[in-house]
Amino acid sequence: MAGAIAVLNPSVSGCARCGRRGPLSQPRRQPATGDRDGRLLRRGPPLRELPRRLAPLRQLPGRRAGHDHLCFMNRVPDSAWTGHGDPHHSFRILTDNQRGHVERAMDLIASVANVRYVELSETSAPHLLVGSFDMTGNTAGFANCPFTFRGDPDSLGIGDLWLDIHTGVGSLSVILHELCHTLGLKHPFEGDHLLPDSEDRHANTIMSYDWSTDPQNLMVYDVIALQSIYGPARLRRGDDTYVFGQDKVIWDGGGHDRIDARGATAAVTLSLDDGRWNHMGAKAASFLAQGQVWLGDFTIIEDALGSRFADRLAGNGRSNDLRGGAGNDVLAGGGGRDDLWGGRGQDRFVFTRRSDSGVADQRDVIRDFADGDHVDLSALHLSWRGSRSFTGAGDEARVFDLTSGVLVLIDFDGDRAVDFALRVLGIDQLDRGDVLL
Repeated sequence: MAGAIAVLNPSVSGCARCGRRGPLSQPRRQPATGDRDGRLLRRGPPLRELPRRLAPLRQLPGRRAGHDHLCFMNRVPDSAWTGHGDPHHSFRILTDNQRGHVERAMDLIASVANVRYVELSETSAPHLLVGSFDMTGNTAGFANCPFTFRGDPDSLGIGDLWLDIHTGVGSLSVILHELCHTLGLKHPFEGDHLLPDSEDRHANTIMSYDWSTDPQNLMVYDVIALQSIYGPARLRRGDDTYVFGQDKVIWDGGGHDRIDARGATAAVTLSLDDGRWNHMGAKAASFLAQGQVWLGDFTIIEDALGSRFADRLAGNGRSNDLRGGAGNDVLAGGGGRDDLWGGRGQDRFVFTRRSDSGVADQRDVIRDFADGDHVDLSALHLSWRGSRSFTGAGDEARVFDLTSGVLVLIDFDGDRAVDFALRVLGIDQLDRGDVLL
């Protein structure tokens, strides 16, 4: 592979454009395929089906996410690799205008990912050296990722980014491409996880070898991949509302935020877990298809509004407010203290883990339970006690009537104490037929 992998495993690399050392392995193509298991309520680590196509590593060893020290070269460093020409014979210091192109590319990266570039002198141990020389052939630039010695995360070595004095120093797309290599991105046609041939285009990623366009910014797959390593830029820190389907990638840097799908033209499948492929209507084979939306890695969204169709909404580990709207919706709050609103239609409120609700002020609340709705506890494998007390057998659920609404109480361990509580509003009585066990 190229990029970070070329440094961590130098025996596997190569790049006609970037000048990677070593032979280039034969690129392999794969057909476009969707996730084999796109169930909303799937638990476990976030799916990596999109980021890993450009970012093979979740986090770079030794990388200090959040800042990257660099130095514009005033001379050829002792460690310089001589390939695609010899920088010792044709080295040039970047002009102020050429530095401006590099700084522009850095600003574009910092506008979407938690990476901040700080210029240092060469004697201050920068992470990245930037220089130029007269390269041979058609090579416009090449780059290495800063590396660690023997896997020691505290021994971050120096990487370098070289630009051709004719075709590289003035090309924003070349500079962006090479900077992304230094941050851990690979080519979409290399490695085990590939973009399908139909998506390996500059319109989708700056890392492509598509020569038909000259992109002047990061593309959708670049944003997804960079955020999977460094997280989102420290921007958008207010209380924001994002309209589902308006952008291919939803990312946020803080605040109390909401995704609004009320304008959707088909049922929405939306999980607030970060690093998730969400969709309006069916999940398509290609993320680039209409109605496919990525919720960025390390982005925290608290609330969601569904559409007028039969939606599937899932929360995350925070306290969420999920509102299904019209239609027969499925709502799953997950961890945290959640407020669940089914809206019109016959809705199902799903609890799959013991940690999906707490007790006292940490319990979830179903705000508008109505005839035809169901509380789904089937994944917990419980026996129903109705209004009777716990027996001490464990894994028992019972109901307790309140002045307003009812409580569903669960004893998991058999000590007759409440381990899980759920408040249900909108009704005075919860019958056995209202609960799925």
